[in-house]
Amino acid sequence: MFNKAKKSVIFGLAFCSFAVSNCIVAQESTSKNLRNKVHEIKESLSGLSDQHLEITENEMAFSPFTLTLEDAIEHAVRENLSFQNNFDALEISSRSYNSAKAGLYDPSMQFGYTKRNNSSPPTISVPFDTSSKSDSYSVEYGQQLKNGISSSLTYSTAFSKAVRSGIVTEENKSGLVVSLSKPVNGHSDSFLQRRNSLAKLSIDQKKSYYSYLHQYQKLVFKVIKAYLDVVKDKRGIEVVESVLKYQQELLSLTQIKYKLGVATKLDVLRVEVQVAQQEESIISSENNYKNSLESLLNILNYQSSSQDVSIDYNSDYQQKEYDVEALLKTAMDLRYDLKIEKLTKEQKALDLRLRERLLKNKINLSTSLQKHGNGVDYSAANKLDNKTWSIGLSYDMALGNREKREALMIQRVHSRTQERVLQDLKNGIRLDVKNTVRSIQANQKRIEVLKKNLQRANENLRLAKLSYEKGIKSSIEVLDAQDDLLSVNNNYVNSLLALKTLEFDLELKVGSLHIPASVKLNTQKWVQAK
Repeated sequence: MFNKAKKSVIFGLAFCSFAVSNCIVAQESTSKNLRNKVHEIKESLSGLSDQHLEITENEMAFSPFTLTLEDAIEHAVRENLSFQNNFDALEISSRSYNSAKAGLYDPSMQFGYTKRNNSSPPTISVPFDTSSKSDSYSVEYGQQLKNGISSSLTYSTAFSKAVRSGIVTEENKSGLVVSLSKPVNGHSDSFLQRRNSLAKLSIDQKKSYYSYLHQYQKLVFKVIKAYLDVVKDKRGIEVVESVLKYQQELLSLTQIKYKLGVATKLDVLRVEVQVAQQEESIISSENNYKNSLESLLNILNYQSSSQDVSIDYNSDYQQKEYDVEALLKTAMDLRYDLKIEKLTKEQKALDLRLRERLLKNKINLSTSLQKHGNGVDYSAANKLDNKTWSIGLSYDMALGNREKREALMIQRVHSRTQERVLQDLKNGIRLDVKNTVRSIQANQKRIEVLKKNLQRANENLRLAKLSYEKGIKSSIEVLDAQDDLLSVNNNYVNSLLALKTLEFDLELKVGSLHIPASVKLNTQKWVQAK
């Protein structure tokens, strides 16, 4: 973007030449006031080289500001609220996994105390008072093993006293019981379901990790797009302001000529209309700029006033070649949303295997071994010389098993559905990558055309000014040539920004948008499996 001094040179010298040449050609006896006015304008521009009249695409392409794109991305990653929620999702998935694992494999300890008292008055059949009292204490340790065996170790002590038919009996019994149970042909339904949930939660951890990285890439692209929109709208303001300044100078000189009888009232009105239109355009352009800036700051969760923020962006245009097939292969390897859907497919497969196992009838084996004492006094009750053991088998069969069969069929449908979802995502990725590459290639061609048009517009302006200085053309034609140059340059700059946006968009759709190591390391606290 050329600066204000350069603009003044372009516009001032153009109209200065108009005043001088037209006055000499049209009226040799032009008023001294007009010549004095022209002299004042020339004096204000003295010392500036004629080389500033040339406006190149490099000078008008970008303008320096202060907030860099890198700073904007860093601020968004740190402050964006939605992205913070994605990080919290990592903690949720990690804690959910730990909770399920604890519920399945963590041991348990139970303490119990029971007091019982029973008394019955005499009856016809039992003409004596009967009563019984008992106190018992117990400690039980339970553990679910990974092979599906449920085990428990229980120690209990009990004291009882009974009165029946006038006879008092007392007993103090303690014992240690070891119990084991397991289905012979697999695992219990409850164990299978809880272990399947644990496996799915482990996969959820990976999905949360990939989702976090995918959302990082989407946030970065969102910031880039919003940032470049601000640059484009800022550029739009500068273009309109430069045109307005040019037309205001034209209006000033046209009004002077009208007073001197060189120009008509129609000439003045025409320029006034153009000035008014540009003033209206500035209002619209400034509003667009403020809106785009506020949108960017909203993504960044920037709490200060937008008046405290400005933009800094510069980029060199380089035409690139793209290998679509290589990009597609890279996308299939890197896309995090594709990895997430593949993990979801794994979860559906786990559910299917679970339903197949739940369909089987179960043969359950249970064993127990108890060592206990028996006697009234404490020492006899705690010798644990007596032994009691048991072993048993049971067969669990649901008649018809219709409920589990229907659940199995439903899960098969879910698995087929997920296959289609995965394939549909792959098809969408292929389409997105190909379309984006085509858009980039079309934009590259358009930029090459605009570069040539920019050279033609510069040459057209140069010839218009020469013709104007010789009195062949009017200042309006010079103004039109300048407008053409600014319009072509505006399209050129916007195309450069659009191309840069498309290049970042392609990186997003391929999955290669850079993720710093610090972002991945930030997840280590909650991610156990990647």
